[in-house]
Amino acid sequence: MKKLIIILSLILIFSLVGCKKTDKIAYFRIGISSLGNNYSPYYYQTEGEKVVVELIHERLFSFDENGNIIMDGRIDEPADLKSKLNFSVGSITERMENDGSYKYTISIREDVRTPDGTEITYKDILFDFYYLLDPSYTGIHDVRSLPILGIDEYREGVKDAVKLSDAKAQAQLDLLKISGINLKGESIEIETTRKLTEEELKKLNIFVAPMDYYGNPMLFNIKNNRFGFKKGSITSSQTYKGIGKYQIYKYGNTEMYFRRNSAYYKGRVPMEYIKLVVIRDKIYDDDGYRTEGGDEFYLIDNDELDLSFITLDDTSKEEIKRYNFNLELTGNIISTITLENNLALVYSTKRVKGEALLELNIKNKDDFFNKIEYFSNK
Repeated sequence: MKKLIIILSLILIFSLVGCKKTDKIAYFRIGISSLGNNYSPYYYQTEGEKVVVELIHERLFSFDENGNIIMDGRIDEPADLKSKLNFSVGSITERMENDGSYKYTISIREDVRTPDGTEITYKDILFDFYYLLDPSYTGIHDVRSLPILGIDEYREGVKDAVKLSDAKAQAQLDLLKISGINLKGESIEIETTRKLTEEELKKLNIFVAPMDYYGNPMLFNIKNNRFGFKKGSITSSQTYKGIGKYQIYKYGNTEMYFRRNSAYYKGRVPMEYIKLVVIRDKIYDDDGYRTEGGDEFYLIDNDELDLSFITLDDTSKEEIKRYNFNLELTGNIISTITLENNLALVYSTKRVKGEALLELNIKNKDDFFNKIEYFSNK
């Protein structure tokens, strides 16, 4: 009996030791001004919410180095993160018609999946466009201002139909579609009254919100002009899943944790775990000891933060220099990369691979999060 107790005790000890090891996760910690609480690609508003959306979602098209949409993108080649080429979820081509109108054809890659393994197809993109063009949509995306044929007639038709009784409303809604958005095989063709400007193309470059998460596949029926939601009465989904680089792991009021999306179509991103840390004032206990909080410089020095963004003015310059032995903006504790519009990226010299950051050629904060899948840290 004593032998059995000893054996069971040893098993329990080994189990507990194993748990401690697996619970320790090395997060790459990024400072942020706020987090917010709405991470839907349709409704985000604050800067912090936008950062989260950029991490967990993917836009339809890629941008070039000048911030313009890449036409006729690479969707027939296997995406490869190591190549650092601009592989995108969708490809868009432009064609002028004899009457002066334009047709934009959108094709989708065949290897894009949700984290649960569902393929992204034209159905998801139709769902996204119709959702954003519904008259009951009140989010931030201004797709309805684009010169797409039939938008105004469609929106007015939906408004009129929902005033009818349920049965009559559904029958009327099933007759309604946007004349300028059509399915051609597996591609979506969008017809506009004129050539789109670069800014209008950017509006067309929506985040791909999978219908499985943000809509209802049971309500999708192309023959009856149903697109995955109830026309005229859309709701905001509370799920925060996407097809992007990362997925939300857990979160609180002042921090959010991410792990890489194993189904990301571009491949395995170098950094497995990321933690967003809200920069806030220091908080002290009754004995005068700091319990949490602090500016970027303090948190970097205290090994609570790896990287953040600041406004680089005379005050911040002097503060950074005081932390470094050489009294410079780049030293043994804090290093600095100057960006656009008086912004700077500050990072831990000891814990962050500075040369890898420089290789990204970062211009601003958005640029960093757009390129984070290429960043490999120490």
